[in-house]
Amino acid sequence: MKRILIRSAKDPFLALSPEASLARNVFASNAGNMLFAEAVHKVLSVPDNEVVSSGYVTDRVNLLPETIAKINAEYDAFVIPLANAFRPSFANQLRRLTGLIRQLEMPVVVVGVGAQAATNATVLPQEVREVTADFLSAVLDKSAKVGVRGEITRRCLAKLGFGDEHIEVIGCPSLYASGRGLTVQKSQTGLRPDSPIAANLTLSQTTAAKIINRATEHYPDLIYVPQTIAELRLLLWGEPLDAPQDATMPTSYRHRLYRDGKVRFFLDPVVWHRFLAEREFAFGTRIHGNIAALSVGTPAYLMAFDSRTTELADYHAIPYAQAKRITPQTDPAELYDRADFTAFNSRQPEAFDHYLGFLEKNGLEHIHQPGKDNPDFDSRLDEVNFPAGVRPLQTGDSAQTEQLLGRLRWLQQGEQADRRRKVGGYEPRPFGRLPDPKPTPKASEPPKADKPLATRIRRRLRRAARRLRG
Repeated sequence: MKRILIRSAKDPFLALSPEASLARNVFASNAGNMLFAEAVHKVLSVPDNEVVSSGYVTDRVNLLPETIAKINAEYDAFVIPLANAFRPSFANQLRRLTGLIRQLEMPVVVVGVGAQAATNATVLPQEVREVTADFLSAVLDKSAKVGVRGEITRRCLAKLGFGDEHIEVIGCPSLYASGRGLTVQKSQTGLRPDSPIAANLTLSQTTAAKIINRATEHYPDLIYVPQTIAELRLLLWGEPLDAPQDATMPTSYRHRLYRDGKVRFFLDPVVWHRFLAEREFAFGTRIHGNIAALSVGTPAYLMAFDSRTTELADYHAIPYAQAKRITPQTDPAELYDRADFTAFNSRQPEAFDHYLGFLEKNGLEHIHQPGKDNPDFDSRLDEVNFPAGVRPLQTGDSAQTEQLLGRLRWLQQGEQADRRRKVGGYEPRPFGRLPDPKPTPKASEPPKADKPLATRIRRRLRRAARRLRG
């Protein structure tokens, strides 16, 4: 049996409370990360493989030599699903991963990594070029090719010297979890006022926020699905987000969406997928918020605004428009009518086969090979009692809500304390308890140098002058 270490937040079959998920930030600040990580976990879960989640320990901690030796002894491959990792705010994680990869004695495969840049970018930001090149060099020493999200990333990496012999565009693994035959079909009647809709939003995109706010007046069954850790903190503890760019943003429990209970935060992909399978339409600026809908056959429309969203939409032929070209008065019904899934449905089988070919080039077995299917994966997920989508706190009028939130803030000990909870807490330990780092010996302080003679004389003269004045 092969043991594969996968960079992910947690085992797909582990159910965590919302509070424990927040305390450990199990989805790395964005719930969309759970989607592609679980999709890769699933495709590698052939009957003869054991796939083990890293709990993000591999890039959150500087692992000691004895832990790295343990990984080399116990695992046969390290698979790293990533999203928009080539960005300045992820540079430290890339450095940690690079240092680890260079010490591993096994194949290392990167799946679905991308750049974060403008839609017309041809180069990466200056501050991440060196760390990106180091990371890719380390990976390519241990794999055939690196799988990237789309053409914009491929173009930027080519400028660093990584050509098509090193890089392969594979799209997002999340869209391959439902198989080669995934299709999306629209209703011929279009959206109705009572249609169940899911909306998603990047909190920097004011036009999309205004569209969602207007839509709540016309579509009573519209539910907003946030994805960031700050929004989960708002739902659980009532902590408002930082001052938004626009006052109409849903960043406080006073916002209409929160007051009316029209918000759901999903901690696990299977629960998210079940919810979206019952919606008639999803729209917004979140690429994985829309991919989650498409992967269960629900029509979705993306409002793209940067390279990470645009290149995936182009690769998979997801219906979209640039957010800056959509007016705040746009009705979701207009977006639904614009969405044409002919190209998406035609593209899926080709993209799916290409993805499997990438895995095979890198020596990875998968569940779509003859005799290696694993129907138990989905049946096991169905048996787990995962938490429902997190809803807003609703207790009555605003005064009652303020009182409840005040009590919650009094009880809340902070995420640092929550990580140490013995009941209901979570600590990822894929390699057992990590050894304590050896204390660094304190450098002996250099002896204080004698003050120069001229300085001593000046001080004595000043003291003598003060005595004479006194």
